[in-house]
Order: sequence, then structure tokens, then C-alpha cells
Amino acid sequence: MSFSKIVIMGNLTADPEQRTTPNGRELTRFTIAVNTRMGAGREDSVAFYRCTVWGSRGEAVAKYVSKGQQLLVSGTLTVSSFQGKDGASRQSLEVNVDDFSFVGSRRDQAGSTGATSAPSQADDVADTTTADEIDEPIDLSDIPF
Repeated sequence: MSFSKIVIMGNLTADPEQRTTPNGRELTRFTIAVNTRMGAGREDSVAFYRCTVWGSRGEAVAKYVSKGQQLLVSGTLTVSSFQGKDGASRQSLEVNVDDFSFVGSRRDQAGSTGATSAPSQADDVADTTTADEIDEPIDLSDIPF
């Protein structure tokens, strides 16, 4: 049995690009930059991961995420072969995304890029509500997680 899984979190380097394959399948591609701190006296490094999300999940990424925003993705690594501009054969690694999560606060994401963020139930609650203003106890069985 074999198993391959990668989990990365970083910032999108550009807005996601949506495409349709010749077979009619929808896909969304984007690149995530992941910064790695190397420690005192050493330069930090940045790794760039090309990601592909298929179907409706890709549509959600394209709709709610834009350049500069953080995204957490998990999936499998695939190797793509291509011919470079110099004619040499090259390979690149891509993440075939199985799952993703929006990272950071909605306010940070919308404020930094002007993008629309994913809807949530928290939109219905006023920002000025404090714990002292809630008169009734919270039933823990009502919490959805």
C-alpha cells in the first residue's frame, strides 16, 4: 500500500484561474507561496506550489479567494512533464487539491484585497454584541461542531 499527502498554507500569488478541459471538466488553478523561516543568520526561503482544484470546489476557490489571501490546502502531489522554452524536458510538482480551508479573518481578507469572502452564519450577528448582553444560557447541543 502507498500513501501520499501534502498539507500547505500560504498566500495566493495571483487570482485563481478557471478553465474547462476538452472533456468538459471544470478546474481552477492557482499558486500558493509558502514562506519558511530558516533561523538566525540564514536567509528565509519561499516555495511556490501550483495547485489544481476540480469541479464545484474549484468554483468556490475562484469565487471567494483572490491574490494575497491565505489558503490552507491538502491533497496529493503529481508530477507534470513539459518542454521548456530552451527545448529541454522538465518536470514540475503540482498539488491536486482534495480539501481546502479559508484562513484568516473575514475582515482581514476583505479589507486587504477588496474581495468578497465566503458567507457565514456570523454575518447575522452584530459586531457590538457582548457576552454581558446575552440573557439566556447557551445550550451546548446547539453548537454545530
